[in-house]
Amino acid sequence: MLNSKITEVVDVRTLLSEFECKYVTLTGTFVRFGECKNSKVNNYQTILVTDVIMENGKYACNHLWIKNREGIIKEDIKFGDIVEMYGIIARYRKEKDFSTELGLTYCKSIYIVERQLWKEDEGTSEDSVVCRS
Repeated sequence: MLNSKITEVVDVRTLLSEFECKYVTLTGTFVRFGECKNSKVNNYQTILVTDVIMENGKYACNHLWIKNREGIIKEDIKFGDIVEMYGIIARYRKEKDFSTELGLTYCKSIYIVERQLWKEDEGTSEDSVVCRS
């Protein structure tokens, strides 16, 4: 799927540090929705995207969890869809061990750039079809 577009592999999230506090466009493979359960604030839905690459084609990280804020998903995304995200690279504190990590925050939109088609009777994917340019 997206791995064929990766031009250079670097340490996880190393490239993201160059863009800290800046708006970026990232592309990745949608995997699933999740939920962040936090006792201090309200629970919220999250989005897992893997094989994340920068707009210049360089590998950014193996995965990102993004807060699913109201209105950022513009289409009905499904497993395997290639999505484009626009937001700010910033540090966040992990709930488990309070360490910090770089991620995509203030995400403004998520669009499908390539749709993964699935054979309904077999549950296997067919060739990807480009939905947007």
